[in-house]
Amino acid sequence: MKNNFFFTGLLALLLSLTSCAKTNIGSNNEPPTSEEPTVVEPQDQEVETEVIPVSKFVEGSPENNVDANTAFNAEGGLQMPFDTAFPEYMNKAVYDEASILMKAKKQDVNNIVNQIKSYGISSCEFVSSVKDDIGWYELSLSETKSYEIINQLRRAETNALMFDLNYVLEEQSLSNFSNDKVLNADSSDTEVESIVPGASHNKFFKDQFYFKNLHLKEAYKFLSDKGCPEGGKGITVAIIDTGIDLNHEDLKNNIWVNKAEIPNNSIDDDENGYIDDTKGWNFVDENNKPFDDHGHGTHVAGIVAAENNNVGTLGIAYNAKVMALKAGDQTGSFTQSRIAKAIYYAYMNGADVINMSFGGDTCSIAVQDALI
Repeated sequence: MKNNFFFTGLLALLLSLTSCAKTNIGSNNEPPTSEEPTVVEPQDQEVETEVIPVSKFVEGSPENNVDANTAFNAEGGLQMPFDTAFPEYMNKAVYDEASILMKAKKQDVNNIVNQIKSYGISSCEFVSSVKDDIGWYELSLSETKSYEIINQLRRAETNALMFDLNYVLEEQSLSNFSNDKVLNADSSDTEVESIVPGASHNKFFKDQFYFKNLHLKEAYKFLSDKGCPEGGKGITVAIIDTGIDLNHEDLKNNIWVNKAEIPNNSIDDDENGYIDDTKGWNFVDENNKPFDDHGHGTHVAGIVAAENNNVGTLGIAYNAKVMALKAGDQTGSFTQSRIAKAIYYAYMNGADVINMSFGGDTCSIAVQDALI
């Protein structure tokens, strides 16, 4: 892979504080333009799960260190679908009832889709590549009963490598974070100002408690001593979230721009599969307008890269660029297929860091594969 994604523990912690940092970052509030997936919500009662041989799901063989009797491989990765590995947790699972994920060799996809059309498969869309010859695909269903259909597909004799549910995750925030001692910490001291000139001139900097409590002064000094560019200059952070307010006064100058794409000519100039994706992509509505209709993504982008412009807040990497990848809808929900597409886009378009601030009770191998 041409890029090595990294995510420091400090940055991960800071980017998770998306509800308790008192910033002036808001959302664009554009209305949604597409229908939302039909979702199965968690149920209190037990979910009946069909027992299917584990060998049906496990890829590989003894010589590449795969143990078909365990849910995880030697590297700690999930090696079979979540519902098969952990059926006891399926009563909490949330998934899209109108789609299923399929992993297959690219040369076999058309034949497989033709073979399984009778199961209610209405369309097949590429999600991401695993290897040059293997990919993940999203199968849309004509009926909203993915759990029933996926077990039928798993019993069918096809060349598919795996079928998985399209689980739904939710945006994550610390809404219950109420440590007054931390929240009321004053970050506008001269120590931070000595490292980031003009920091305290940003209107809401005094409310950004983490600059002091998480010892960012020391972090900035360490990076400076190592000769790293000031404020993350030259770094692109992909924000896979609910979108970004591209016109926000603290962010508009730090939005990543795809220079290989000519704006508004209705041509995929860089041949990356996305037309006019000059400022990222909207994987919810499948267009080039990754605006935030929820607020979470803009808030996260502000914590990462709000400009040091004497206006609102100050980003941790105030000179970095943020790549707007909208995978979450206006309710803050993310399907695994949209997450995997966004990860693949970030990698293919040169992001240095990926931030994903969402979670849930389930996971899919499609997203796991996209991160490898």
